[in-house]
Amino acid sequence: MLNMAQAAVAELRSASWGSLLRSLTGINMMERLNRELAYNAWANREALRSLLGARTVPERAAAVMAHIIGAEWLWLRRLGHQCAPMEVWPALSLTECERELQALSRAWQACLNALSSESLDQQIRYANSKGEDWSNTVADMLTHVVLHSS
Repeated sequence: MLNMAQAAVAELRSASWGSLLRSLTGINMMERLNRELAYNAWANREALRSLLGARTVPERAAAVMAHIIGAEWLWLRRLGHQCAPMEVWPALSLTECERELQALSRAWQACLNALSSESLDQQIRYANSKGEDWSNTVADMLTHVVLHSS
């Protein structure tokens, strides 16, 4: 009995978040990620819309919006999407942010269309902005993108 429990614990430890969710809940991860990234795009557009409508735009709010954009392009490059490099904290006008958000929406859709359910468990190695080596599954990286904007 103990060996079965140890085997189950070992299996859980080696499972990626995406495979664990699928096995426990039967959630279709591709469908969930599509919905979450569509929501992310909508929420980013709404946040930008509020900045565009403001009489005075808080400098920090504009900087964070530009950072969200820069970080999303970085995650797309890490996932293999061909796009021009952008700073993680770029200096973008709100008009440039609007244009970049439109391009990001198309790029994320293309990225998701190129993925399969099986590829969500693929490990991707990359260096973070501090130069530290990391490795995450594609599913975990996409989840991070959605959560980063919130």
